[in-house]
Amino acid sequence: MAATSLFYSNEKHAKTQPQVMDFTFKITAAKTVTAYPQGADCYSFFDAITQANVDAYLGSDDDFSYLLWDSTSMGADTFGGIVRMSGAPSTYAQAASIVRMEAKCYSGTGFTTIVERGALGATGMTATTLETACGISTLGNLGFKIDFGNTPDFDGLTSGIITVRLWWIPK
Repeated sequence: MAATSLFYSNEKHAKTQPQVMDFTFKITAAKTVTAYPQGADCYSFFDAITQANVDAYLGSDDDFSYLLWDSTSMGADTFGGIVRMSGAPSTYAQAASIVRMEAKCYSGTGFTTIVERGALGATGMTATTLETACGISTLGNLGFKIDFGNTPDFDGLTSGIITVRLWWIPK
């Protein structure tokens, strides 16, 4: 009797099982972070950005609207980011959808205070809205904004770590 494989290939799995990306940001001063390890390709920010900032990072025009991260969207304790899913120019991004996001902020040198936030990708991000959300652009790049609330206070926080984990489905 021939042995049979216990694994049956099903093409649906590749299109339904998400990939995971982890980003870690070290808080080095008030509203200032560095990616850890350095070189991680995620454009991160605490304050409102312009369309020119978005287009310059992605290497394309109007793939994401800057209004997703305008002054109303980026409150005093909000952290945002854009992940370029391909090299610039961003005409061949690799993401088909974003499933969900989890974010944590560990404040202080002992990393004792933890604030956690999460969002499902199906709802997307809303322009000019203070929220915790993640979304995918027209070309398949990923974006997020995290409203951590009043704790931690990023205006005064000078040490700690922010972690962002994104689940996404490849094209």
